[in-house]
Amino acid sequence: MTSISQIPSIIKRAVRTGTNVHFCGNPGIGKTSIIEQAVKQIQETNKKFKLWQMYTPAMTPLDFSAVVPDMKSKQLVTLHNVRLPNAYDDPDVEGLIFLGESWNADQDTNKCLQKYINNEDMGGFRKPANVIVVSDSNDLNHKSGVVAQSLALLSRSRIITVFCDSRSTLAHFESIGVDASVTAFLSIRQDLIDNFEEVLKKKHHSAWANPRAWVRVSNALIDAEKHKEVLEDDEIIGDIGEAVGREFIAFRSAMKQLVNYDDIVRNPDEASVPPAVADQYAVIAMLSEAVRFKDTQKVFKYLDRYTQELQVLFIQLVSKSRNADKRKVVESGLFVEWVKSKPELIDLVTRN
Repeated sequence: MTSISQIPSIIKRAVRTGTNVHFCGNPGIGKTSIIEQAVKQIQETNKKFKLWQMYTPAMTPLDFSAVVPDMKSKQLVTLHNVRLPNAYDDPDVEGLIFLGESWNADQDTNKCLQKYINNEDMGGFRKPANVIVVSDSNDLNHKSGVVAQSLALLSRSRIITVFCDSRSTLAHFESIGVDASVTAFLSIRQDLIDNFEEVLKKKHHSAWANPRAWVRVSNALIDAEKHKEVLEDDEIIGDIGEAVGREFIAFRSAMKQLVNYDDIVRNPDEASVPPAVADQYAVIAMLSEAVRFKDTQKVFKYLDRYTQELQVLFIQLVSKSRNADKRKVVESGLFVEWVKSKPELIDLVTRN
């Protein structure tokens, strides 16, 4: 569990990355007051940042919009509640909507909340892009009404079953610059890109690994590194679940401990290459994050001791980096010559 003292830093990261957050815990421990304190801290540096507080059990669909008669025009008009921000009125507004006791809303209100939180249009009413939703509750017990509501929604739609294709998902992750440790980990644990079916079998309602959750983890990791902060383990687990989260955390720990980057640069011919394949993936992820342009030749010499598959992974991870120094690596003549010297590698990169 995460101490409630960590709530402010978690919320600040959520605001920076546009991530909605739900906090659950025992009643009366101060969740609400600490969330309010976090908003005040943000407002100290961002005067335009706003807070909207809603008590969810008291909300109804009329808290979003209502259709009423206009006696003058003899037409029906739609009115929107100004208690909630509307992208059509103020698209650039920044802030946080706090939904207290969010799991106690009735089913009709939940339907409206889902559309609003998903940034869907509700007939001239929509959540602004720079506004996140933070909610809390005492626990996350399963509600049979939620199932009934889901079935009612499905009856109004064409149902097409789709699945998560690991290859295209990893390619998408690389194209949008997902954190190297996430891409490297999922390259060897493709079964964990989406483990919803496994979680469903356990009949235990909790977070599970899925592409959207992995992107949230990536955003948090990148943001924490940028601001020189330490990401809480529970922030990762809260996105992808306990078992997967612990395995990923261990993988990231191995990235930092298996081989020292300075040892590689000092002696690329003698620096250790771990025997386990999973550990080798961790080292490649570490190298893609740590490589510096001035060390390019020595890093390539060390990479020559790995399989072509792992060399391709390194190329993919570094090529998608937004870091200027890493861009210099893949744009250098040394890089071009290294790739050209390996015809089989060129073929693998092209296929991937």
